[in-house]
Amino acid sequence: MKHTGRTFKGQALRLDGVELHGCTLDDCDLLYAGGLPPSIVDCTVRNCRFTFEGPALNTLVLLKGMAAEGSAFQDFVRDLLPAAPRRMH
Repeated sequence: MKHTGRTFKGQALRLDGVELHGCTLDDCDLLYAGGLPPSIVDCTVRNCRFTFEGPALNTLVLLKGMAAEGSAFQDFVRDLLPAAPRRMH
């Protein structure tokens, strides 16, 4: 589903396969279950919470375990998920 210029306030939004362009997300619960990745472009996000479910949650649990102290996969996870640069405002 595609949304352009819409404001979401205090809602639960399932993000699988969603396209958001120029939207405002305010105080929302954002849910991702591992389906098609969402496209979120030029949106304002304020005070939202992100929840992972199903296959998406399983993948995060796996990566967390792989990144744990003493894991032989720490370097792999670091290379896979380098620190994202922060935008300066």
